[in-house]
Amino acid sequence: MDKHSFHYLLCFFADSGIDCSLSGSTAVASIIRGSQLWSVCVGDSRLICVRQQNETSCSAQSITTDHKPDMDVERARVIAAGGRVMSTRNRLAPHIVGPPRVWLKDVPAPGLAMSRSLGDLVAKAAGVVSAPDRVHFILGEDHSAIVLGSDGVSRAILQK
Repeated sequence: MDKHSFHYLLCFFADSGIDCSLSGSTAVASIIRGSQLWSVCVGDSRLICVRQQNETSCSAQSITTDHKPDMDVERARVIAAGGRVMSTRNRLAPHIVGPPRVWLKDVPAPGLAMSRSLGDLVAKAAGVVSAPDRVHFILGEDHSAIVLGSDGVSRAILQK
């Protein structure tokens, strides 16, 4: 798996007639061979490894990192591309509502809460990219499961 796999997927969407201007997805994919695990991720989908601690308990470890716009490196790329990173503000009160989002410089769109995605073509003009992070991880004998999931799934597992 490499960055070209995700690029191929974007080309497929572009040629499919599917309107990806304001729609897209996160992604995580993994390959396991023996104790070796390789993974790629884009957006806020994650790879989580579950480690068996004893007969009745286990722990979860996030192996990949979400691509959020408030991360220094992600924010810098968005700003360098001419986008903005900011949270929405309540019109009736001065407080922030929701997470930091990626916006076009002079337009209140797309408001994406991640800094990398597949699709979301309007967001590309604001610095959102589809380049995946690549991770290599060695599984131990006490790793009992892996979870590939979206932000809601990973948040629920990691909070337990």
